[in-house]
Amino acid sequence: MNDTIGLYIENFEGIPYTDEENSILMRFGTVFQQSYTRFLDLQKSEAQTKEAQIEAALEKVRSRSLAMHKSEELNEVILEVHQKFKDLDISMESRVAVVAVFDEDSNDFNQYVASHDISNMRISTPYFKHPVLDDIETAKEEGIDFYSKAYSLKEKNSYFKTFFETSDFGNIEGIAEQRKWALEQKFYTYSPTFQKNSSIGIADFSGIPLTENAEVSIITVGPGTNLNDSFGHNVAQVAGIGVDGTLDNDPPGGVALGAQLECAGTLGCHGDRTVADPLASLSGAHHSAHNVVTDATLDGSTVGLSFRYLLGVLGREDSDWQFTETTTDHNRYNGLTRTAANASASIATISGLCAQCHGAYHNSVDGAPDTFGISTDNANLAVW
Repeated sequence: MNDTIGLYIENFEGIPYTDEENSILMRFGTVFQQSYTRFLDLQKSEAQTKEAQIEAALEKVRSRSLAMHKSEELNEVILEVHQKFKDLDISMESRVAVVAVFDEDSNDFNQYVASHDISNMRISTPYFKHPVLDDIETAKEEGIDFYSKAYSLKEKNSYFKTFFETSDFGNIEGIAEQRKWALEQKFYTYSPTFQKNSSIGIADFSGIPLTENAEVSIITVGPGTNLNDSFGHNVAQVAGIGVDGTLDNDPPGGVALGAQLECAGTLGCHGDRTVADPLASLSGAHHSAHNVVTDATLDGSTVGLSFRYLLGVLGREDSDWQFTETTTDHNRYNGLTRTAANASASIATISGLCAQCHGAYHNSVDGAPDTFGISTDNANLAVW
């Protein structure tokens, strides 16, 4: 016996081993302890490699999700999800990758699916009473992150018969063949992981249970397609991102916006915030000359001459900021040298801009949401 292993020989002859034989066995045990240590090292290395593969897959899915400009681009995201499952050594034979986006006002949802013989497919699915959909609703209501459930042949067939009768497939061809194939299969397991208003999972017709590693992969990759949960700033112009489920349209430390945050304009951060239309608020800005970090600061007099098109905010913009990473060669914004804890935030600083929505968090004089404490005195401005 050693610290973590035991090596033994069973003796059925009734003749005790000699001291020499016992000594040899002990020496074998010592060598095997070294082998076991090596085994643990390899196991740890493999786990780290797998985690790196999952993280790379997650980043790829997340990047593709955030690059969407239109909701229909989810058809491309689901292809990425399907491919990444395969890259993570999850067999997708007789399995379908599914992203579901739930309707906020009903139990209906849109499904985006992909498999080895379906390039991509968007399906509008109305809720109907059935164990498959009831399990989804239960998971949403109870905050269940993940489940994997196998359904009987009778449950599978009753589900897909109603599913193909009631769902809207748009102009997708070959639906009759897909219905025939689904009803011919003998097995059905659904394994989704949930975010606030969406889920990602695998519809499995193979009859082969997912491995533990496969389940971990689904759970880990899933947040990459989280389309409507809290994103810090849930901007309306980013496809698929809805109103924050916790904060609604109320910026912490401020007053309600009355509508979802936008990229620019009255409800946004960039552009002229006295102009309601986001595009109109940025009109002409891209034609303005921008100074680089070694030249004079932007003066904030127009949107185009404001730091990152944040009207009135001062700063310096580096011409090659995306290619360099040094302490002196990067974009820089102006900050205010404050003399007291309750000093007002300058309108020409990032804090001054943020204070317009989050007043109580940005040097408000009395901490009240409606007292933003924004100063137009820029005498103490300094480059940060």
